[in-house]
Amino acid sequence: MTRHGISEMLISDDRRQALPAVPPEFTGDFYYNCPILDIDRAAEKQSLAGFGISFTEASCFMLAQLPPERRSELLRQLFSPDALNLSIGRLNVGPSDYATRIYS
Repeated sequence: MTRHGISEMLISDDRRQALPAVPPEFTGDFYYNCPILDIDRAAEKQSLAGFGISFTEASCFMLAQLPPERRSELLRQLFSPDALNLSIGRLNVGPSDYATRIYS
């Protein structure tokens, strides 16, 4: 374990080689009894592809149970620029913990 309970982390360089990551420096400030991580927006280290959700078998099953207009509204609330504005939807390859049945 390293400081702040952060175990060894890895990052990758431009060649996708694993390198040890330096744990972030925390300020002495606290918000809700948690240390605050200061982000230096001028020091860009990597790009961000976006934010999203995972469509598990169970969540797709539940979406399919909704009437079409409610399903459409839920997806609009997730992906619309005037709502959550998520940009990534991930699908599992194989079963997850949220499958409707056990299989491999």
